[in-house]
Amino acid sequence: MSLNELELQVQQLPKSDLEKFSQWFEGYREVKGVAGDPPGEVEAAQRDEVLRRRSEYLDNSAVASDWDDGFFDRLRQRLADARAQKTPGS
Repeated sequence: MSLNELELQVQQLPKSDLEKFSQWFEGYREVKGVAGDPPGEVEAAQRDEVLRRRSEYLDNSAVASDWDDGFFDRLRQRLADARAQKTPGS
């Protein structure tokens, strides 16, 4: 099977099967040492959290929000406000 044929097959998978395939493939990449980071470099808890978040997104993409042009400005302001509340004497 060629890579193009495999890609077409993966694109046709139902959402639940695609999630199962994705999890299997990530594990396979780790075992084979082609996941980008050497095996064991990313802690299991970190990997599990990333997989949990990805699964949550795949189950309900409405949990994600777009990053518009003002996203980082609002984030910086929220951080500055939170820091100001923690500063003693303010």
